Amino acid sequence: MMTQIIEYLPSLVAGCVGAANQVDGAYRLDFVGSSRLATAAEILAATKVARIAASRAECSRRIFERYPAGRQLSALAGLARLPIAGHDEGLDC
Repeated sequence: MMTQIIEYLPSLVAGCVGAANQVDGAYRLDFVGSSRLATAAEILAATKVARIAASRAECSRRIFERYPAGRQLSALAGLARLPIAGHDEGLDC
């Protein structure tokens, strides 16, 4: 999770061009010509985004594993309960 937080921090903080994990567990934000430690709110926001992305990736993986190619897009779009032509049952995610 730590690597993912570092990936998302720069996109969540205006003007940030990079981020790094400090030895003491803090995160450093790099700007053009300066740097500072990330605030708790910035770390929390990046953690939330990273967890949502991981959850979406897991959901997609399960859908692609479970359904054949023709039904995957419907499942991903949330149309899981719509009837499918030629089948009595709809998709169930």
